[in-house]
Amino acid sequence: MMSNIKPLKYYNLKYENNNSYNLLIRGEAFRIGGQTKRNTSGKIEDQKCAFESIKRNVIYPLKEKYDNLYIYVDVVVLLNEKKNLLKQWFSEFKEVKIININKNVLQTQIKTLERSLMLIKDKYPLLIIRIDTFFKVKIQFDKFSDSYFYVPFKGKFGPRINDIMIQVPRNYISIFKKALKYHKIDLHYLYETLIKLGVSKNKLKFMINKRYNANSEKELNPIYYLIGRPKFESII
Repeated sequence: MMSNIKPLKYYNLKYENNNSYNLLIRGEAFRIGGQTKRNTSGKIEDQKCAFESIKRNVIYPLKEKYDNLYIYVDVVVLLNEKKNLLKQWFSEFKEVKIININKNVLQTQIKTLERSLMLIKDKYPLLIIRIDTFFKVKIQFDKFSDSYFYVPFKGKFGPRINDIMIQVPRNYISIFKKALKYHKIDLHYLYETLIKLGVSKNKLKFMINKRYNANSEKELNPIYYLIGRPKFESII
């Protein structure tokens, strides 16, 4: 059905003068509750800790690698007090192009992604992360080429992948948007869909070549945990 779709042309940044990169920070801020829960009445200190980890382990490393970093913030917050806090936190970054804070909670990750991607008009490489994520380590972007799709690691079973953080390479935004239409709730089968849409398996990479449950409430992983929900505790 989709075998005649060819991958879009891409360019390797090392052959270009334009050293630019987009970062999209999305999702429900101050989120509390597990999967399917989208309540934004969580603790301010939890979200502040997550923001500081994003700043320290994602934004700063990207600023070290790229001459031009453009930050787009598209999140959901219901209370004006928390909305103002977010604006205050992000005000230190001149790289923020758009900060869009919604009161309308959409029901699935796919819907929120589709809304967020409408903000981005250019074709620079794009990293998508969730604002309710606490990053435990500095992401080594200098080791990951932006000519490839990247996700943190494989899902626990089969072809599933972790969709908490997704890098979309230059000129692949259109095919990524097309892939969203084949998913209803999440992107755990994103790589399988991209292959069906004609993307080479060689362009689909993992930051860590191991398997973990994406839900940090169910299993520890070396990269992050999600705020507003219990963290997995080993019985060993």
